[in-house]
Formats: sequence, C-alpha cells, structure tokens
Amino acid sequence: MTTKSKSSVLGGKASSSPLLSSPPRQRLVTKDGHCALRPPLCSSGSWRRTLGRAWLLALQDLWGLLLTIGYGTMFPSGDCPSAIALLAVQMLLGLMLEAFITGAFVAKIARPQKRAGAIQFSPQAVVGQHQGQMCLMLRATNLLQRPLVDVKVSAVLYKEHEGQALHQTSLDFHLDHLGQQPCPFFIFPLTFYHPLDRQSPLYPTLCEGTSNHFELVVFLSALQEGTGDSCQKRTSYLSQEIQFDRRFVPALGMDARGRYTVSTQHFDTAHSKEPLNKDCVVQINGDGSDKME
Repeated sequence: MTTKSKSSVLGGKASSSPLLSSPPRQRLVTKDGHCALRPPLCSSGSWRRTLGRAWLLALQDLWGLLLTIGYGTMFPSGDCPSAIALLAVQMLLGLMLEAFITGAFVAKIARPQKRAGAIQFSPQAVVGQHQGQMCLMLRATNLLQRPLVDVKVSAVLYKEHEGQALHQTSLDFHLDHLGQQPCPFFIFPLTFYHPLDRQSPLYPTLCEGTSNHFELVVFLSALQEGTGDSCQKRTSYLSQEIQFDRRFVPALGMDARGRYTVSTQHFDTAHSKEPLNKDCVVQINGDGSDKME
C-alpha cells in the first residue's frame, strides 16, 4: 500500500510538473540548416518601415542575394525529377549553341566565295587612249566598305583558229604604274588596262578588224583583310560588249566637306572626245588625266 501510494503521489507530481506539461518548443535551426526564427510582430506603420529597410539592405547586397553558393557536391538527385529535366535541357541547348557557333565560324572561313559577290565588273569594256597608248580597259569595284588586299587581274582569251576548236591565250592587265604587281588596297572603283600593241593577242581582232569570234574571260583574285582567305570573281566579254573610242566616267569625287565619294554611275562610259565633268576633281586611272584642276 505504501509503495502504491508513493507511486501515485509521484505520478501526480509528475503530471502536474510545469516542465513536463509545457508544449514542445520549435527549433531555432531546422534539420536542413535554415533559420526558423520569425521576425517580431509590429504595427502596420513600423512593419512597413521594417520591410522597406529589409528590401534596402537586400538591394545593397544584390550580388549575394542572387548568387546560389553552397558547400559540398552538387548533383541532380532522383528525388527531384525537375532538376534532372532542367539539366537535360541545359545540356541540349549548350550542345546546339556550340554546334551553331562552330558551324558559323567554319562557314565564315571555308566559304570565302560569298565575299566575291561584293565585287562587280563593268558590263562593257572600252577601247581608248590611256597615257598616249591604245588600250583595252575594264573597271571593277568593291561594293562593301571592307577593303580587299593583293588584288590581281588576269584574263584568258578564247579564240577560234581557222574554224576549229577554241584556243586559249593568257592576257595581262595592268593598274597604273604598278605593272603586274598586285594592288595593295581595293576600296574604290579601279580601271585595269591591257595595251593593244602588236604583241597582244587581241590586236588582229580589235585593231586590224578581223572578224574572228572570241571571248575574253577575266579573273580578279583578292585576299580578305581580316582572315587572309582568297576569293575570286570572274566575268567575260564578247566582241559586241567592247566599245571603241570610249572612256569610263570619273568615279571618285569630293563633296562640299572635302570627303571622297563614289559616284553611283561609276560604270558609265562617255565618248573619248567628250569634255570631263568639272565638278569631279579626282580622277581614277584610265579616265584621262591623273588629276583635274
């Protein structure tokens, strides 16, 4: 009886103890390491001030707010399927972007013939006087502002010989006093010429009036300034596409501010005896005199 009563008394004391009967307390730090402490309750005015101050402090440390820095090893877990899907999409997009950049870079280098599309030849060639000598002249221009370097012009003459197969003969075209040296800079229209002396394969046809059919194929080779890749532009002239006693109209001039400008009619031709335009103060090779006062 004594033992039983003592146990009941102890049991009553235990049930009435304030430490054992109080509700369980929450953690300050959760099991995953987050802080579980709640901000104090404030009135509406002070709550707005506290919230504004918190935003201000967060904006002052925007870099730390936006950065996802952790410790340990980060890897997608099977418990989070969305992370695995996001990683797969990220890898797929990365591979596609890498393939696109690589393809664009290779196409930029491996297809320089697209650059040759900005080179344009005059639709007709002309025969006239150049520096006191009868010459065959043609004009080429670079339509882009990106210059080309080491420009060379050559030609092949395809001519019938006694009604048989076409024969091929090479022709040389010159640029001013550079001779057969390449032009170091190609940004404005240039006029190339071939002297029609007795050594020229075109002399019998153009100067003596023989009626043999021919076709003149012109090749312009140049290098791109940025990459050093070569490009080539070709065209051809038939006998009916060569004008006699003509010259090319000056293509380069100056505006009122003294800046060089290229005429939109830089492929036009005029009669060799027609006076030059007084408004154009700069001459290009093959247009007559080197400079006009």
